[in-house]
Amino acid sequence: MGALFMGLVALSTSCGEAESVNHDVPQRQGTRAEQVKALVDPRHIGPLPNQQQAFQQPAPATCEELKKLYPGLRDGEYTLYLDNKESLPWSAWCHGMARIPTEYLTLRQADSINFSQYTAGGASPGTDVITYYARLRFDPVTLRVDTADQTFSTSSGQLIHGPTTVTSMPYASAMSCDWDPVGKANIDLSGTPFAVAPDQFRVMGYYPVGETYDSPDGQWVDLLGGGYCGWNSLVDSDDPYNQRGGHLLLVYSP
Repeated sequence: MGALFMGLVALSTSCGEAESVNHDVPQRQGTRAEQVKALVDPRHIGPLPNQQQAFQQPAPATCEELKKLYPGLRDGEYTLYLDNKESLPWSAWCHGMARIPTEYLTLRQADSINFSQYTAGGASPGTDVITYYARLRFDPVTLRVDTADQTFSTSSGQLIHGPTTVTSMPYASAMSCDWDPVGKANIDLSGTPFAVAPDQFRVMGYYPVGETYDSPDGQWVDLLGGGYCGWNSLVDSDDPYNQRGGHLLLVYSP
């Protein structure tokens, strides 16, 4: 018998349908908030559990385990537990509950956070390519983010990188091709129980330049990168544009 823990279950109506509870992701006024609103609009998500009950089950570590406990649950925000431990809770967006569920980490949203930018100019003509992220594909077993996953992102701009047209950027990547470190990116994990593990970023490319600035608690990171062409991104990334991403390691730090 697993440990006793408090789980969230859906409250059924008399007609047998689950009651929908709207949980808006915090939004700021302005164009960015309007652009990403469609990604988190509660009218497009399933009902969130709103009644607490005690039951004898192991605490679910993944959306798949949660689905097995409650097969009728739809896509939404749920509490999961790292390593099935009640002492390690986190809020996960469970995506694809009707098929093969996957876990996403919901982020704060504003014009200057959680974005990656390839700044146009020099050998890369066009307009700045900026991708904002509302949620990150997160593996609760390895604690790694797939920075190439753009399921919950919005992009603008277009430029030419050699023979390639660039229209989006992977998470945590700053790039440019005009000798200067004018590419930029931001990671902001505030409001989550996670932080960025240290020593994961490197300035790379041809005559690369750049800087990495992070907070003492590791919950935010600012990246500047450039060269001809050059970038500042994860050490396992190469030419990080479009969906050429890597794997960002997080640590549990509530």
